[in-house]
Amino acid sequence: MVKEKDKTEKGTEKEVKEEAEKATGKKAEKKPKEEVKEKSGKEVKEEAEKATGKKAEKKPKEEVKEKPEKEERKKPKKEDTKKQEKEVEGKPKEEVKKKLEKEDSKKPEEKVEEKPKEKVEEKVKEIEEKVKKEHKIERIKFYEKKELKGEEKRLFNLRYKQKKKKPKFARQEVSFRKKLKDVWRRPRGIDSKQHEEKRGKGKIPKVGYKSPGLVSGLHPTGYKPVLVHNVSELENLDNKIEAAVISATVGRRKRNEMINAANQKRIVILNPRKGEIKEKLETKLLIGKKILMIIAPKDFRDEELKTPKEIFENNGAEVTVASTTAKTARGQMGAEVTPDIEITNVDVKNYDTIIFVGGTGAQEHLWDDKEVQKIAKESYKKEKCTGAICLAPVILAKAGILKGKPATVFKSDDAISELKNNEVKYSKKMVVISGKIITANGPKAAKAFANKIVEMMS
Repeated sequence: MVKEKDKTEKGTEKEVKEEAEKATGKKAEKKPKEEVKEKSGKEVKEEAEKATGKKAEKKPKEEVKEKPEKEERKKPKKEDTKKQEKEVEGKPKEEVKKKLEKEDSKKPEEKVEEKPKEKVEEKVKEIEEKVKKEHKIERIKFYEKKELKGEEKRLFNLRYKQKKKKPKFARQEVSFRKKLKDVWRRPRGIDSKQHEEKRGKGKIPKVGYKSPGLVSGLHPTGYKPVLVHNVSELENLDNKIEAAVISATVGRRKRNEMINAANQKRIVILNPRKGEIKEKLETKLLIGKKILMIIAPKDFRDEELKTPKEIFENNGAEVTVASTTAKTARGQMGAEVTPDIEITNVDVKNYDTIIFVGGTGAQEHLWDDKEVQKIAKESYKKEKCTGAICLAPVILAKAGILKGKPATVFKSDDAISELKNNEVKYSKKMVVISGKIITANGPKAAKAFANKIVEMMS
C-alpha cells in the first residue's frame, strides 16, 4: 500500500510541473545535484572536540631546514630585481650594505693582468713609425714656368688674349631642359636655330677659335703636358720642352719614386697634390741694405712712394725718405709724409740705392734742382743702383747719366722732349734697365719697378 501511495505522490508532482509549464510557457530548469562536500581537517577536529569535550593540543611547528646554496648562482630575473629594490627601500642602509658585502664576497674575483706602461708606449711608437713610412710624402722641387722667347712668347700671349674673348659653347636647349648636361653637343635638326646661327641662340665651334699652331695644347706654364704612369716613361721626357702629368691610378709609394726621379732630372710635375709642393720660405733679400727715396715737397705720386717702400721693407731693407725741406710733404692723392732728412744733408756713401719718385711735383721742384742732380751723378759714379719713375727720369737725363742709353718716362710731351734733347733713347716699355740704372713710366709700373731693383740689389 505504501509503494502505491509513493507512486501517486510522484505522479501528482509531475502533473503539477506540467501544468505550471503550460501556464508559463517555459520549461522548469533542472536543479543540479548537490555535490557531497568532503570535510576539511578543521571541521573533523571541531566535531571530535564537541564529542569528547576536550581541546586538541597544538603540535609545535617543525623548523624549516635551510637548503644549501648552489655554487653557481642563477641570474636574477627582471621581476626579482624589482622586488629586491622595493624591499631595499624600506630597510635601513646598514642592513643593505651588509647584504651587498656578503654577495660581493661570494662572487669570484676576476684577475686583470695590468700591462706595464712602457710596453704600451713602445707599441704605439712602432705603429706610428709604420704609418709614417707608408704615408710619407715626397716634395716636388721644380714647379715653375718655362722661359719663352721670340715668336713662341708672342704667340703664347696672343693665345691668352684669344681665350679671353672665346665664348662658352653651350649645348642646345640646356638652359631649360634639366636632364641635359652642360657638355657641348652638335645641334641636330633641319630647323635648329643654333645650327642656322640665329642671334642669341649660342655660338658654334669653328676653326677661327683655335689657338696658334705653335702654342696649341701647351700648359699655362709653357710646357707640353705628357701623361706618365711609371719611372721608365718619366725618363724619356725632355725637361726643356715637356712636363709630366702623373696618372691618377698611381699609388703613394710609386708616386714618391716618380717624384724623386723627376727632381733628379729637373722635370716639372704639373699636377702636384696637397703637401707635395715645397713651401716657399720667407727669405728677406735686402737685409742690411739702405735705400734713399727722394720726393718732391709737394704733389709727389703716392703709389710710386708707398708700393716700392713696402716691398723694400718687406725684404729687410732700411728706407730713408728725403726731400728739399724737412716739412711734411703732401702727395697728389692726399698722402702726407714727413721726410727723414733734407737733400742738403744726404751722403751718398751711406746708401746702397738712390731712387727718385715722380709726380707733377717732380717737374716743378726737382727737375732743375742742382743738389738733386749732384746726388744722381755721385750714385752713378760710385756704381750704385739708381732708379727713377714717372716724370723723375728727366732728372737723370739732365744730370747727363742717361746719354746714349735707353730709358722710359711718363707719356708727357714735355718729358719725352727733355729726354730727346739730352740724347736719351726713349722707350715705350713700362720698365727699362740700362746697366745700373732702372727707369719706369708711371704708377702702374711701381710694383715691377721695385721688384727689378730688389733683383739687382740681391
